[in-house]
Amino acid sequence: MVDKTLEALLRSDIQGWNEWKASASEWPDLRCVDLEGLDLRSADLRYVDLEGANLRSSNLSGNRLSLSRLGGADLTGAHLAGTEFRAAKLNGAKLHQSELLEAILDGAELLIKSV
Repeated sequence: MVDKTLEALLRSDIQGWNEWKASASEWPDLRCVDLEGLDLRSADLRYVDLEGANLRSSNLSGNRLSLSRLGGADLTGAHLAGTEFRAAKLNGAKLHQSELLEAILDGAELLIKSV
């Protein structure tokens, strides 16, 4: 179940999110959250469950999303240049018009349905 407190923290205080995340012992559950258009470049999103999340037009450039779960997430128009997706699960993610220049996809699971 999505923790609305964590969602609110990520939306309003990225430094606070990163401090909480550094001490977290479990994967944060942010499935199906709406983070559309947010600047998340400095947010620690490694080992986060973002399945089905709305990340349309969000700025994740240079971020590290290693080992995160992004299956079915909507990344349409997201800024993903230089983003690290090492071993991330991206199956079914929507990447239409996303900027993936120099993104690192080593070991990532990426099966995309044709539109």
